[in-house]
Amino acid sequence: MRRKTVITVLLVAALAFSFTSVASDQKADIVEAEEGIEWIKMGMILDIGNPGDPDSVNAAGGFVMIDDGIYKMWYNGLDGTYIRIVYATSSDGLTWTKHGVVVDLGNPGDFDDEYAKDASVLRNDHGTYEMWYTGQSASYWGWRILHATSNDGVNWQKQGLVFSVPGKSVAHPYVLLDENGVYKMWFSEYDNTHWRIRYATSSNGLTWTDRGIAIDVGPPGDLDSKYVYGPSVLIEPDGTYLMYYAGAESNPNNHVNAFYATSPDGMAGTWEKMGIPIERGQPGDYDEIQVLRPIIMRESDGLHKLWYTGKDTHNNARMMLAVEKPGEIEATIDCGPQTLNLKSMGNWMTCYIELPLGYDPRDIDAATILLNDMVRPELDPKYDFVTLEEDYITDHDADGVEERMVKFERSDVQDILDVGHVVVLTITGGMFDETRFAGTDTMRVIDPPKMVPLGPKADGFIIILRGHRFIDPLPPLTPI
Repeated sequence: MRRKTVITVLLVAALAFSFTSVASDQKADIVEAEEGIEWIKMGMILDIGNPGDPDSVNAAGGFVMIDDGIYKMWYNGLDGTYIRIVYATSSDGLTWTKHGVVVDLGNPGDFDDEYAKDASVLRNDHGTYEMWYTGQSASYWGWRILHATSNDGVNWQKQGLVFSVPGKSVAHPYVLLDENGVYKMWFSEYDNTHWRIRYATSSNGLTWTDRGIAIDVGPPGDLDSKYVYGPSVLIEPDGTYLMYYAGAESNPNNHVNAFYATSPDGMAGTWEKMGIPIERGQPGDYDEIQVLRPIIMRESDGLHKLWYTGKDTHNNARMMLAVEKPGEIEATIDCGPQTLNLKSMGNWMTCYIELPLGYDPRDIDAATILLNDMVRPELDPKYDFVTLEEDYITDHDADGVEERMVKFERSDVQDILDVGHVVVLTITGGMFDETRFAGTDTMRVIDPPKMVPLGPKADGFIIILRGHRFIDPLPPLTPI
């Protein structure tokens, strides 16, 4: 099993959205894996409830989807006795409003008369919400997978048992509906010794065919040698299947980390383990002991979010969030003048930075900007173009897209440029959400001869060119 390095830094700037709901005692941690998505831990986003609430002990195992522009979460609420499915909504994925229990326990003798948890929800082609969840009955050993439907995601009608394995527990379903109308389910199976992740398919979401092991436990000594469970699966735009899941080895502290794997088709036998993208936290963190049921999501901007359960030393579990560290975006750069005269006595070189659609040039942190990795822009607040937005935000090229204008000391720029017809200028920088950008422009750089008068008795000029002196009209070459 490949291991990764975890790098923890305190973010100085806020990310693209407000972080006001992140717990004050939680740092934002950048977690860097060997490959794949680089994650920023945002901390706890859904806390346990007050005494008497259905989630007073645990608010965990949440499944999150974006529906009609609203984040919707169905999560496990534990009040110390019962586990039931609770519903919450959010406009930004950070600040959540709880709406109470939406899937309660069944009547005595029902498949879920003791536990109802681990929801996986989708809206089918008819607009109906479908839920697969884990049920536990007091009269039957082992967990089983049940089904429910809803017209609004709040009021659910139970459809009963849809999948079980005699003598084993099956739990943590995660269901996708593909473009061909095939339901695909990845779920956890417990054989009294190990949890493994298996794969099944269905034509209607009710009758399932087990297709085999998707992710098996690792060999002795690996951090997932005891359990692999709680999967979620995302199909990337290139068709790659991406799975996040929890894994554990035999250890006295019951430590659990998040793992991920990739597959070309999501089927059993095609998954490659890729390592640990999210480790449990530091002492005192909400996820100090365990990272459970990571739910992967891709936003409309292409960036990913990872919702997961963190368990602390008090055995309380809360919903937490990690977001993808934005990569570098390509900016359009326009610098002037188009011809730079190294003998010029001008004050400034001016550049305009235009970002791709969806990015605001006001979010650029000017202090991070560099020209050719060497020259910083003028940041002295005595200049209006440094401090006044109406001066540095403009549509210079009149294409309907605003740019960020910056100015560089012309003498500093001239010191680093060589003469040439096509000289490349590269501007790099960052935004307040840690997104990096880079772009290039070209200009002509000239170093024309300097003409010096010969004096009152001379007829012509001395021309200084590349270390030689000439007289106009030109005499024979005379080095100086």
